Amino acid sequence: MMARALWALLALAILIAAGIGYEQVERRRDRARFPQVGRSVDIGGRSLNIYCSGEGAPPVVLESDALTPGFAWVAVQRELAKFTRACWYDRAGYGWSDPAPAPHPSSASAHDLHVLLKAAGVAPPYVLAGARTLREPPVGPIDIHRRYRTLKPQAAHHQHPSVVQRCRT
Repeated sequence: MMARALWALLALAILIAAGIGYEQVERRRDRARFPQVGRSVDIGGRSLNIYCSGEGAPPVVLESDALTPGFAWVAVQRELAKFTRACWYDRAGYGWSDPAPAPHPSSASAHDLHVLLKAAGVAPPYVLAGARTLREPPVGPIDIHRRYRTLKPQAAHHQHPSVVQRCRT
């Protein structure tokens, strides 16, 4: 019985080591296949990716849904950059950003954004813009609301009344 348990533990350890090794190899491959768009900015021991283009003020900060990298905004950013500065970023653990310590609630992500914008030299006031995917609950609008509370009075804020109502429920 003891020998069987030891073999099971050994097999489990081998599987874990193989999984970790596979993950590291694939991360290196991804970095080679998908070069970084934007730049890494240190926010105190880890870095977040941000990409800004265009000139003008106020800068528009594009907020992705909780599970989407900022690169999803590239087409919208191209249009906004024709008349103002537009920036998207990758939340911690997405795109080209370092992972965050767990747990990492929305309030911590809001703080990350505040520190990132300051460290990246994106001057306030900001216009925060967000979108949500079709999945439920509507995480994007709720996160925009939290980021506004963190960045206030540095950010302009407007939400459609139906979004505000959903955020309150």
